[in-house]
Amino acid sequence: MSTELIPLKNNLKNMSDIATLKQMVCSKIQLIPNFQSLKEDVELILYACNTLENYHVDISANKIDKKSLVVVAFAELFALTEDEKIILSNTIQFLFDHARIKQVKKIVVLGNRITSWFYKKLA
Repeated sequence: MSTELIPLKNNLKNMSDIATLKQMVCSKIQLIPNFQSLKEDVELILYACNTLENYHVDISANKIDKKSLVVVAFAELFALTEDEKIILSNTIQFLFDHARIKQVKKIVVLGNRITSWFYKKLA
């Protein structure tokens, strides 16, 4: 009997989604060379926020506080102090208030998938 056939629901699914998203943000940041030196870099913060905003998974986005998720991911990567967490949270809020965190339009995502599929068929 496979346990994969038993789906997670309610709080367990929400906790699993949060862990998946946090791991995804951390792994994307860790792919950047010398990411440790970019601890307070606004561009890295914006990259993490946009990555999270545009990650398409089967989640209920309303149940997940994306700002706190980015703060938790950064705290795990950089061992932030409480003051640094507050500064990071304020920076994320600033980026959000000034419309810098944007979701990629669905037509662009669809276009990229079609183009990728087309090139695979030609190759």
